[in-house]
Amino acid sequence: MNILLADDHTLFRESLAMFLEITFPDSSITSTESWSGVCDYTDNHFYDLLLLDLFMSDVGSDCWSSSLSRVVSSQKGAICIISASNNRAHIQDAFNIGVKGYICKTSTLQQVGKALRQISKGKTYLPEQMWQKSSDAENNKNSVKLTWRQREILELLVAGDSNKVIAQKLGLAESTVKRHLYNTYRLLGARNRVDVIGIAQRQHLVSG
Repeated sequence: MNILLADDHTLFRESLAMFLEITFPDSSITSTESWSGVCDYTDNHFYDLLLLDLFMSDVGSDCWSSSLSRVVSSQKGAICIISASNNRAHIQDAFNIGVKGYICKTSTLQQVGKALRQISKGKTYLPEQMWQKSSDAENNKNSVKLTWRQREILELLVAGDSNKVIAQKLGLAESTVKRHLYNTYRLLGARNRVDVIGIAQRQHLVSG
């Protein structure tokens, strides 16, 4: 497994690299400390797993999204953010761009290991502290009934597929996928993609 690790804090980066070597003993790890380094590496190489910090010193706090979009468009491997930020807007933006997971730096090593194994298998990982639901969804969770098509689309969404990819896999129009997701969001009390992933995982609405 080829892994790209990017973080501008040397101690954290080297410690995480050691943890990766233990978790994935046959892996080859490339490290960088900047978004420019990430873009240079991903322009010329492909990686099975990419672990990227959001806020590195060579870009402004609002500029990471363009660099991440560039990486997502060039890489087919699993991309995961590992960041000190647990801001819901940052998490939502990262998932909208196309990442497979988001790990907060406040996570335990056990949580990080679980997340990495899950992401490396192609599944989506959302930090447990972001599994939030509205009180109405909590009170009515046992009465929620999704159609087989809604569950089918939800499975693919949680697996990390975009609306366009889901539409291609199921032979549907993208507008139809969006309509089913809108109805699913409403039924589950979800506000956005991150919410619905958390609810689906917490309520065991999807397999895996």
